[in-house]
Amino acid sequence: MANQQHYRPIRITIDLWVARIGSVIGWVWFVFWALMGVTGVGMWVFGQAKDAAEKILPFFLLGLAALHWLFIRFCRRTKDLELDFHLYCAIFAKEPNKSIPEVAKAVNEPVSDVMANLTEMCRRGYFNGYIDHRTQCMVFPHYRPEKTEHPEEKDLCVIQCPGCGAVNAIAKTGDACKYCGAPLNLEPPENT
Repeated sequence: MANQQHYRPIRITIDLWVARIGSVIGWVWFVFWALMGVTGVGMWVFGQAKDAAEKILPFFLLGLAALHWLFIRFCRRTKDLELDFHLYCAIFAKEPNKSIPEVAKAVNEPVSDVMANLTEMCRRGYFNGYIDHRTQCMVFPHYRPEKTEHPEEKDLCVIQCPGCGAVNAIAKTGDACKYCGAPLNLEPPENT
C-alpha cells in the first residue's frame, strides 16, 4: 500500500524533480554560455578575433545560452503548474461541478489562463479528469456525488486527500480520491 503522507500523482513528482534539477543545471549552463558568448563578442568588437570562427563562435555560444534560458522558463512553468494544481484541487473539492469561468473568478485570473492551465494539467496527467469544452467544466469520471437520503446506511468517513488536499467521503474500508486518484485509507501505513 502506498504511503499516504507522501502520495502525489507520479507525473507531478517526475515533473517537479525535472523542474528542480533542471533549473539548477539550466542556470549554471546559461551563465557559462552567456559569459563565454559575451567575452567572444567583446573580443570581436575590440578587434582581437582573427579569423571567421572566432567571429562566429560567440553568437553560437549566445544561442546556446538562449536555449538554456528557454529550458529555465519551462522549469518555472512546471513549478507554477504544480502550485496551481493544488489551488484548483481545493476549489474542485468544495464544488466539483464548478465551471471554469467560476474557478477563474475564484482565483482572480483570466478565464483563458485558467483554461490553458487546466488543459496543460490534463495533458500532463495531473488531474484524473478532462475538460468538457462545450460546458466549460472539468469532468471527473470517478466522481460520485454522495447520497444523503439515508446517511445511516453508509459507514462513511471524511478524509483529506494526501495527494491534492481534496476532502473526500470514503467507506471505512478505503477508496481512491475522486479528483486525483490517490489511494485513501483510514489505517496508518505499516512500517516494514
